[in-house]
Amino acid sequence: MMLPRLLPLVQQIADRFPDINIAVRFAGAARISAINGPLTLTSADAAEAARILGVHHVVDLHTEG
Repeated sequence: MMLPRLLPLVQQIADRFPDINIAVRFAGAARISAINGPLTLTSADAAEAARILGVHHVVDLHTEG
């Protein structure tokens, strides 16, 4: 099973809710063997998600390092 790209979904959220001020993101590129691709945002995608949403505050969850 392959997951859809996450950033197009973030763009849909930004389009539907243009006045978002705070983003709570699941990041860290978590993976499991049954799925081909990250379950959560990679660090590059997390940065791009913040840009797409145009938020000033971000809370990242489930990150390592």
